Amino acid sequence: MNINKYLGTAALAMSFSLVANAQSVTFEDESGYTSLGVYDAWENSPFRTGALAGNVQVLDNPFKASADDTEGNSTDKVLGFQRSRFGSNQFGARIDLAEKLYLTGTQTYVHVYIYKPKSGRVMLMGLGRRTDRPWQQEIVQFAVISNNTISTDQWSDAVFTVNGASGVEVTAFVVVPDCESPHDLDADFAAY
Repeated sequence: MNINKYLGTAALAMSFSLVANAQSVTFEDESGYTSLGVYDAWENSPFRTGALAGNVQVLDNPFKASADDTEGNSTDKVLGFQRSRFGSNQFGARIDLAEKLYLTGTQTYVHVYIYKPKSGRVMLMGLGRRTDRPWQQEIVQFAVISNNTISTDQWSDAVFTVNGASGVEVTAFVVVPDCESPHDLDADFAAY
C-alpha cells in the first residue's frame, strides 16, 4: 500500500493537560515527540512478531481547514496512519513523547483531533512504567475509549479521561482510530 496515496484521509493532533500547565504534541515540527511507529497490544500480532511493518508518517494535511474555521484542523502537517485489517482491535499509531507524562492519581484530559473514514470507537493507550521499578519493561498503563462519539469524514475532537496511579511515567501514546474487531474489514484504510 502506498502510504502517501492512502494517508490523505486522517491525521492526529494531540494536546493534553498536565496539572496546571498544558502540553501539546503537534506534527508541525518534531519538538513534541521523539519517534513514530505502530503498536498492537495483541502479543501475536504480525506487527509485533515482525511479519508486517506498519505505515505511519507525518504528511501535509489533506483536509486542512481555513484559519477561521473553528471546527476543522488548520495545521499544515498531520500524522497519517494505515489501519491494517491484520492488526487487532488495539492496533494504532505510536507516538513516543519528548516530555514524559507523569500520572498523579487525578484525572487528566487528553484531546486528539482525528479524521477517519469509518465509524467506530476510538481508543487512547499510554505506554510506560512505574518510576519505582526501573527494571520494569514498558507496558500499557491505561487504555481508554473516547468520552464522545467521533464523526466520520470530518475532523473530530476525541476527548479521553485518563486516570492512573501515582508514580507512573507515560513515555508513549498509542492512538487507536478503530477500536473494533478487524474481522469485518475487507481492506485497510487511512486515518489522520
